[in-house]
Amino acid sequence: MRLDDVIPAWARVWVLKLDVQGREPQALAGARALLAARRVHALVAEWWPAGIVAQGTADGGAAALEALVDGGAACFDMGTHESNALAGMGIDRPSRIRDWVAALLAVPRTPPPGGDPSGAFDDVLCQLAVDEPER
Repeated sequence: MRLDDVIPAWARVWVLKLDVQGREPQALAGARALLAARRVHALVAEWWPAGIVAQGTADGGAAALEALVDGGAACFDMGTHESNALAGMGIDRPSRIRDWVAALLAVPRTPPPGGDPSGAFDDVLCQLAVDEPER
């Protein structure tokens, strides 16, 4: 089910949270009208590049994030799950979207204990450009 089909055309969304296990690009595509109408203030998404690749999006979702930025969003790595402990993902985590996604994809997928077989993921926060309602 698409978000465009369930959120009324008059509604404003203050925070849109996506955690759809690797289907974030598809969820964003299903909210195309909602996003194009500038009715979402902020987007928070758990970004799991390995899961996104497993769902058929070869770039780990980088193009979907870039489309948000091209549309006026400012996106930030929240660093909430993988913290700063990953090699190449310390305090100087990549700020370019494709580099950030590539760094998450490069983290070895190792089994527990001490590893995560699903690969690296992290939250991203996007402040979206919002049109003011007509008065």
